Amino acid sequence: MLPGIRVGHVTDLQSLTGCTVILPDRPAVGALEIAGWAAGVYGIEFLDPRHLAPTVDGIMLAGGSAFGLEAVWGALAYLEEHGRGYPVGRTVVPHVAGAIVFDLNVGDHRVRPDRAMGYAACVAAHPGKVEEGSVGAGTGATVGKLYGITRAMRGGLGCARVDMDGVAVAALMVVNAVGDVRDPVTGRLLAGARDSAEGRELVDTAAALEAGVVLPHFRPVNTTIGVIATTAGLGKSEDLVDALSSRVVVAAIGPVCAAALKALGVTPRVLPAHPKMGPMIAALADYFELAKGGDE
Repeated sequence: MLPGIRVGHVTDLQSLTGCTVILPDRPAVGALEIAGWAAGVYGIEFLDPRHLAPTVDGIMLAGGSAFGLEAVWGALAYLEEHGRGYPVGRTVVPHVAGAIVFDLNVGDHRVRPDRAMGYAACVAAHPGKVEEGSVGAGTGATVGKLYGITRAMRGGLGCARVDMDGVAVAALMVVNAVGDVRDPVTGRLLAGARDSAEGRELVDTAAALEAGVVLPHFRPVNTTIGVIATTAGLGKSEDLVDALSSRVVVAAIGPVCAAALKALGVTPRVLPAHPKMGPMIAALADYFELAKGGDE
């Protein structure tokens, strides 16, 4: 993934669940963004710039819905054994943040990531190339759930990395989305909702939503989580705000995120008319069109 970061998976292909741990070799500065309304997280207070401990020792991603957060305690045990954490005299207290996806609608819902899985993921963690696909926290992930799980397809875990001007940025994402997977260049559908439970033809979810198809009533099944890591030396607040303001345009998906960005002083920022991906893309397009016109 990146130098100084180890990643470990535990994959249960029988019950279709698992967990993935990201362990920095040294305590790392963290921050987070929660863009949805059905998030399942642990330890996000450790990512607050006002917290006494300025760093995190690991991040755990897991299936199992809220039950899967138990995997965090396995990572805590492993890190304490290895002397990693905030020193408190007799021992250390590791700071581990966690996030989960909903995968109880596939495989055996009675089996969830637990402490043993979390510990085993830490033991398995290694530097270098990360295994991708239906592994770790992505084992039970699905995509294309517009018409329910019976017409969905496998999601999974994937990684990407960009190097520029001596700085590397890498992303590890667990894609458990309601929508489809597309080729980023051609826009061709690669995976998503099928035309029937046994079908092989893909339905364009975005087009169906535009046409008025209503999402399933129970929505926590749609969760995408991940970690973005960089070799850039960013502080917890001021440096991060400066980087956001000077190098990127930030799109706030929802009023809570918009208020937080405003409070931090992040500019420029874009607020879509509705807290969804489509309006966000449209708002960004309008922003850049106006900026282009201003330059001329």
